[in-house]
Amino acid sequence: MRNIDLLLLGEYISIMKSYEQFLLNNVQDLLGEMFETSTTFLGVSLQTIWKSFCFSKISISIADGDASLIMGKSGSEIAFELCNKRINHLPYIHNETKEYVFGKNVAYYQWSRNIPFISIYRKVDIKEFFDLFSLPIEEFCKKLDTIMKDDKKETLLKIRRKEAGKSQRELAELSFIPIRTIQQYEQRQKSINKASAIYIISLAKALCCRPEELLEL
Repeated sequence: MRNIDLLLLGEYISIMKSYEQFLLNNVQDLLGEMFETSTTFLGVSLQTIWKSFCFSKISISIADGDASLIMGKSGSEIAFELCNKRINHLPYIHNETKEYVFGKNVAYYQWSRNIPFISIYRKVDIKEFFDLFSLPIEEFCKKLDTIMKDDKKETLLKIRRKEAGKSQRELAELSFIPIRTIQQYEQRQKSINKASAIYIISLAKALCCRPEELLEL
């Protein structure tokens, strides 16, 4: 990517800052507790709380290495916040439940791959996580990499375009990018990861999303 493109990209997005490794265990425990509290104490399905979390400012904050939204909070308190519930008393957490381990594993994967949680959400079905439940963490991550890179799955660009309710032609008109180029990105005939910063920014603005949400692993 040209230097000018990097400068332009820098004006619109913050380069994702991977927080220090010594904080990873805290974030893993936080998410583990959040998912367990939501499912076992508040009765919210894992799919529902996973989606709520991924689309929340909290997930963006964590992925960006910004602890301001989770500072001083427990995973249970975040669960109550995301589920819009009042806190009467905090539950006792069992750190061996599948929901707890799911939180720890997905926190580690996001941290190690340095990608938005929402990108993981859009590419990996919740059932696929549980199929990998018993694997050691590094093997878990490698299997998840394979799923994320699966060419049979829709690209993040196509997923975001469909979520925005736009046709390829409408996106082309809004972004001033040739419709053929958009088709090539969606069909993986061209890699969007190698697109110019101007193209990525234009597509993101047209789809009202963050530029990094369009990039493939």
